[in-house]
Amino acid sequence: MLPGIYEMFQHWGREGAVWIYSDPHFGDIDLRQSLPDRPTDEEQVAHINAKVGRKDTFICLGDVGPDIGWVQKIRGYKVLICGNHDI
Repeated sequence: MLPGIYEMFQHWGREGAVWIYSDPHFGDIDLRQSLPDRPTDEEQVAHINAKVGRKDTFICLGDVGPDIGWVQKIRGYKVLICGNHDI
């Protein structure tokens, strides 16, 4: 349990870990062109799933990107917070 968190969110971390990540920019072609060494969408999901288990909570702090389908491939209970690049 996370002390001090709102009651409606108390279930986060009850059975597993809580992971926080931001700015994956899945499917963002402009970002890929400007940062060619950045991990691909596939690599990001693999890195995330290497840590996040099915009973964990995964919180993404915005800028998921235009290809939200990648989020479905991430394990655990997912919480998505919209960022300035999200629709």
